[in-house]
Amino acid sequence: MIPEIDEVRLLRRQLGLTQQELARMASVSQSLVAKIERGLVQPSFANVKRLMEALEAERNRRHPAATVGQTCSRSIVWAEASETVRDVANLMRRHGYSQIPVRRRGLLVGSVSDRVLSDLLATSEQPELVGRRRVEDVMAEPFPQLPETTPLRAATGLLQYASAVLVTKGGETVGILTKSDLLKVLVR
Repeated sequence: MIPEIDEVRLLRRQLGLTQQELARMASVSQSLVAKIERGLVQPSFANVKRLMEALEAERNRRHPAATVGQTCSRSIVWAEASETVRDVANLMRRHGYSQIPVRRRGLLVGSVSDRVLSDLLATSEQPELVGRRRVEDVMAEPFPQLPETTPLRAATGLLQYASAVLVTKGGETVGILTKSDLLKVLVR
């Protein structure tokens, strides 16, 4: 989408930049910025693009986008695939979690959520025996994983479909992001 020419002046002023500062950042002349803002010239697409990219870069520099690494919880409670459903349900209840990643010998292999457990109870002919089953027999797919530098907005889309996202750094899981973590962003 091509930006409106009027946006150049508005964004420049919002960022508190002078015409000269913006011109330097966009590698154009200050007189061109002045003429564009006053509507005296019809700038080329290339010049408008340079100006808008410079303004966007400055805005991002001043107000960097939140990342999943900044927002996630660094405390991860894991379930082991060999544990019983009862043990994992107690673990989730004790910590107040509605989802938990599952690992086997240190490797991520699945996930358990309150939805998985409630579906299991609802479809079982003998609900009283569900707690004795092994997690590896009932777990869902593993949570998606994102590097800690991923913009938060990318994870919000994933959280519409997954109950959590695991956050990684150098191939290691360093955090977990859930919908409740997104609420922290709103109250900052």
